[in-house]
Parts: sequence; C-alpha cells; structure tokens
Amino acid sequence: MITTIIIRTRFVAFHCWPEAPDVVAFLRNKHRHEFWVEVELYVEHTNRDLEFFICKDYIDSYISNYFTEQYLENMSCEGMATALLVQLKLPVKSVSVFEDGENGAKVEHN
Repeated sequence: MITTIIIRTRFVAFHCWPEAPDVVAFLRNKHRHEFWVEVELYVEHTNRDLEFFICKDYIDSYISNYFTEQYLENMSCEGMATALLVQLKLPVKSVSVFEDGENGAKVEHN
C-alpha cells in the first residue's frame, strides 16, 4: 500500500507565452493568473508522518520566495510544477499547477 497526503495552496503571478499561436495571441503579453498548486507527498504511516500545516507553510514559503506576485516571464505551469518537484525538500510524489484553478499540468517522479 502507498499512502500520500495532499497539500493545496494558491498564489498570484504574471507570465506570458511569446510563441503563442495567433488564435490565442493575447497570451504573448504579460498577464495575471491565480496559480493553484497541489503537492502530493509520500508518507510512511497513517499517524501524521508529515503534518499538513508544517508542509503547507514550507511550500508557501518556497513559493513566496520564487513565484508570488512576480513576473515569471515565459515559465509555464509545467515549468513551475517541475521546479517545485525538484526543489522542495520533501518526499514529493507529484506536483500540479493550474491557471485560475482550471487548466494546468502535473509532473511526477518516474
């Protein structure tokens, strides 16, 4: 059996997609999103192996240092999720990042 916990958080930032197709040309310009993040963490037992509040504070701290209210240039949801997956010092199974809680990307370890 594999057990995980899930931490969800949100942050505001700006980005753009310079190579956007003509049909969505507006994405070439700097625009704002509320990015929704979901981090899935492995745990070894069912009695608070990792505590939700502590993990969320740690993830929020990382995000506030690297992403919040900043211009992320052309960083995609995939890029943000990958950065979190690689940089967080937690037993991460997967990270998902969504634009405005709708469309997004998920990355996970092989």
